[in-house]
Order: sequence, then C-alpha cells, then structure tokens
Amino acid sequence: MLISIIQNLPMHKKSKEILGVIVRALIEAEVPSIRKMAKKAMDKKFVDSTNYSFRESLVNRIRRFFNFHKWDYVKAQLALAQFTLNRLNRKRINIHVLTDFTYLKDKWRILSFAIPIGGRAIPLLAIPVSKDAFSNLEWKSEVDLLIYAISLLLPLLPKGTVFTFDREFTYPDLMKFLQENGMYFVIRLKKTVNVDGKPITSLASGVYEDVTIHKVRANVYLKGYLQNNKDVDFYAYVSNLPKERLSWKLYRERMKIEEMFRDEKTLLKLKYLSYVNKGEVLGRWLLVFLLALLNLYLISKIKTGDHRVKVLDKDLRAKKISFINYAISLAKEVYNMVLKVSRTGRLIVMLEGI
Repeated sequence: MLISIIQNLPMHKKSKEILGVIVRALIEAEVPSIRKMAKKAMDKKFVDSTNYSFRESLVNRIRRFFNFHKWDYVKAQLALAQFTLNRLNRKRINIHVLTDFTYLKDKWRILSFAIPIGGRAIPLLAIPVSKDAFSNLEWKSEVDLLIYAISLLLPLLPKGTVFTFDREFTYPDLMKFLQENGMYFVIRLKKTVNVDGKPITSLASGVYEDVTIHKVRANVYLKGYLQNNKDVDFYAYVSNLPKERLSWKLYRERMKIEEMFRDEKTLLKLKYLSYVNKGEVLGRWLLVFLLALLNLYLISKIKTGDHRVKVLDKDLRAKKISFINYAISLAKEVYNMVLKVSRTGRLIVMLEGI
C-alpha cells in the first residue's frame, strides 16, 4: 500500500526511500521528533542497519529530507491526491471535498482539503501560510489563497464535486469561481446575514430557492437554532446545489475534517511543528502527515484471520477504541515493514504480519 503510493510521487529514489521510513517512524513514535523517529526506525528495523552504523547518521538523513532535498511538496501532495481520487473513482463514489483552516499556535495557519470516507476524512492537500500572511502581503487576501488552492485540485476532480466550508468562507468571489468551474458549494452562514434583504433569523426553517445572499443568487437551507453539546447555535448554509439535494446531513459531513485535525494534533502531535520557520519545510512535514493518515486508513481495511486483528476489531465495534487508535495498533503491533531501494530505483518492501 504505502509502497505503491510513494513509488509514484515526483521525487528522487533516495527521497522515496527515506520518506517511507519517516512515515512508518512517525506512526510508531506518534510525535514529529526527528531523533525519536530515527530511534524507532532503527529499533523496529525499518531501515537496513548496514546502511546506518549509528543513529546520528539516520537523524542527519531525515533532517536533509526536510531541509535540503530538492522536491516540491505541493506537486507531491497532488500526486498523492490523484492516487486517492483514482481509488474513489473506481468505486464510483461521489466526490465531496471538505475545506477548513487549522492553526499551529500563533504562527501558522494550514488550509486543508479532505474527502469524507465512511466515518473519517482522508486528506488531499494542505498548504501552510504564516498567520499574518494577509497583512504582510504574502497573499493578497484569504479568498485568493482559496482560489489558488482549489485551482490546483480542479484538474483532478470531476465536474459536480461539492465543496463544503464553514461560515468564515462566505466570499462572493469564491462562490462565483466554483460555479463558473462546474463545481458546487455548501457554505455555512452567520446568523447576521440577510436573505433577500430580510434577517435570516426572522425566517422559518426550510429551503429558500434562488435568493440573494452576499450579492450572489443561490439557495439557502435554514435549519435554525440547535443544541450542540452544551451550547445552542444557529445553523444555515448557502448552496448552488439543486433543492432536492439539500439536507442537514450534507453539511454535517464537514465535522469529519475537524476530527481529522484532532487526529493530527492529538495523536500524531502536529502541534509540535509550530517551531518550523519555513513554509516549504512545514509543507514537506504535512506530506508526511497526509501519507500517515492515508496509510492508517488503508491498513484498517486489510482483512486477515490474525487473532490480534479480531480483538482490535471487536474493541472498535464496541467503541472502546477510536478508529485512529485501531489503525495505529494494527500498524504498530500486527504489520511490520522494511523498505529498500533497488538498483533500478524501485522501492522493495518486506512485510510481516500479512
């Protein structure tokens, strides 16, 4: 799985080799620390010990991968996205792209795109920008960043793909851009907006067709006030989808990207990367996280008669463990992998447990 994905990424064969080691070591270490990952890689024999006489040589190799190897993290992420989308297209799944920002302390914002599959969200693309990127003119505006990022994904996506956003993304230019490119949007609305000149909070629940909102003609799905845990919040969204396709379930899919962020920050410790100073370096780390999450998802789909898998599966169904912990347990306790590069530049894998 991991091998077939990495093999097709646009980078040198040596970068591919160490990338496979980094992804497996991150899952084992559960923290993006180069030294801890190198220790795990050597302890678990993810690398050929004859190539690394001492741990510091592997530490330096991993450090060079992030800081000095010449490869474009955006192109690599798009190649990864193409792999994911190809698998979905074979299953004839309607593509639904979830979009949102997550934050690394007060330093970075990460614009992420993901696809909901089952109970999870699988990442497609993650672009880091400094938190003050729009005030220091790194980007002209947030909507320019959004349109740039979506433009990267458009060649990979079928017409009619649905993009879902939270209420901070109600940009008329974004809505028009998606509509002009044959895409659909679902964007949550703030309770302060007007629909055809009327306060949205004064309207009854239901669907309002072909109305004006934020200077755009579209449909509005109004749910109203709902209890959300201990809080009460207002829910409505604007969309260019046909009336018959509008539902509350459609918007609730967006919560899966929030769960993906929690997995990245809590279990794989993405938050530790706030120290990174260069966007290119952080973008390369994000490729590793995208690969790790995709690898965990694919591992979770392997069916074997192994007793350990059956026990973990039983705990998952009983909701004693989360999906991500289930997949990490499989990766750490059941399946073991060692990577090598052949003379022709192809990755060779030795697997145990399958």
